[in-house]
Amino acid sequence: MAKKKNNFKQFWKRQWAKIVEDFQLSTHKIALIGIFLALTTLISLLEIPTFFNSFLSIDFAITINLLAVFIVGLPYGLLIAIIFPWIRLGIPHTMPPDVVGALSSMLSAITSLIVFFAVHDLLLLLIKGNRDSWKPHLVVNILSIILACVLISLLNTFYNWAFILDLYGASEQKQILWVVYLPYNLLKFSLVLILFLLLEKPLAILKRHFDL
Repeated sequence: MAKKKNNFKQFWKRQWAKIVEDFQLSTHKIALIGIFLALTTLISLLEIPTFFNSFLSIDFAITINLLAVFIVGLPYGLLIAIIFPWIRLGIPHTMPPDVVGALSSMLSAITSLIVFFAVHDLLLLLIKGNRDSWKPHLVVNILSIILACVLISLLNTFYNWAFILDLYGASEQKQILWVVYLPYNLLKFSLVLILFLLLEKPLAILKRHFDL
């Protein structure tokens, strides 16, 4: 028990040290932050409508945001998550500008980043195995998708219930919260996280090759 407690203590110390290190800026990192911010904003405009509810759509902006964390670190990944929905408001794709949608996107992106990387890193700590082998990483990745998807979907459904639908003036939609919104969130974030894990390996190769 004492050894496990010490492992967790060392884990949180390493995580905190990494976050502090990730705060360091260079002109190279500033340029990468700008590129990922632009990509995340542009991808957020490519919305796929759902066949079961015209109020809901799927986009993969959060996938790009997760990849940004992999390159520029969590603090600046969160900064991108905070900024991109409001930049999107300045692009004349919806009239009038959807301020509530921007708030919802920001909360969803922040939640996704924090939950996914917290779950992923905790599973890496808990699941033992040869770190050079692909098997423990595959197990961690699959469990990360499942657990993070469920947690993120529940939190986003809670946001809809607590205030998002009220801000839209669509409180009657709460009647279908668990039969439409929760399944929608599970579908969306499953696709978002699976795509992230498919792109993570090629991005890791590019990161090493080009010293990103």
